[in-house]
Amino acid sequence: LTATHDVERLLSALFENLDEAVHRAAIDGLSYIANGSADGRRIIRHGLETRIPMSEVDITVSLIEGIGDAEARDAVFCQSLINLLNNDRLATRTLAFYRIQQYSNDRLGYQPEAELSRRRDAVRRWQKLLDRNGGKLLL
Repeated sequence: LTATHDVERLLSALFENLDEAVHRAAIDGLSYIANGSADGRRIIRHGLETRIPMSEVDITVSLIEGIGDAEARDAVFCQSLINLLNNDRLATRTLAFYRIQQYSNDRLGYQPEAELSRRRDAVRRWQKLLDRNGGKLLL
């Protein structure tokens, strides 16, 4: 799945209720396309516009492209990532968690596909970690 350059197929995999490993492979494939060209980002954006509210498109494209050290040191951005872990949409939760995990070797018990009560407990643990780190994933 990661090797395909079929944006529609990758987006479909990301938005279906599939295994987290499949979602991560779709994210990797989309990230490769998004970071490869402006045309790739445009195609991904268009595909997202047909799947999610327009108010969520920019952050979703940003998460697909990936985050850098500057974002991981930005307390406001990091807080928005933690907030996305409780999003109603599995794809959004998976994207946010995948990017958080780039800066942590721990899941803190978080599972994107878990029921709301289990996610809330894990999100509290992530919030405590951010609080200990001055609101940042990367010091």
